[in-house]
Amino acid sequence: YCTLFNGGKFLEPTLLKQVKSNDKVIYTDNPTTSNVFREGTCDLINGCLMQTVSDGTAKALCEKGFDLCAKTGTNGNEKGNVDAYAIAYTSEHLFAIWAGNENNSLMPNNVTGSFLASELGCVIDEFYLNFKPKQLKYSNDVTRVKLCKLAYEQGKLLLADEMQVRMGGFKEV
Repeated sequence: YCTLFNGGKFLEPTLLKQVKSNDKVIYTDNPTTSNVFREGTCDLINGCLMQTVSDGTAKALCEKGFDLCAKTGTNGNEKGNVDAYAIAYTSEHLFAIWAGNENNSLMPNNVTGSFLASELGCVIDEFYLNFKPKQLKYSNDVTRVKLCKLAYEQGKLLLADEMQVRMGGFKEV
């Protein structure tokens, strides 16, 4: 997920960033980076994951006052859930919560990724109590348009006119 808010650049994870001894830096890690996605691809995925926050399974994270992308998930069957997770990221940080049992035994059905999003929201609120992250950067690779909402709901793609935009009768894509 960090690759998505880094514009498609994968940064190899490392354990240590820097080691100091007596205020002298004796080791600094220089992780390698590589481009694995185009910036436009990241824009599209980030947009989908922001929609998860505004209208989807991570609605518990809504209205934080900054760009927030999220993905929730649940693994199980009709007898119960084995795993549940919620992941959220801003332009600067990634947060994740996982719930499950070490032996893969079933949890109650109410333990879902969507349920965990509310727990994750509390963590994010506490973390960003005194400052807000920067907005996500967008590339010029993707053109955003406003579509006629009525036509969109009927399965048609028509650009919204000025009146529809003023009256809120559009869907931005």
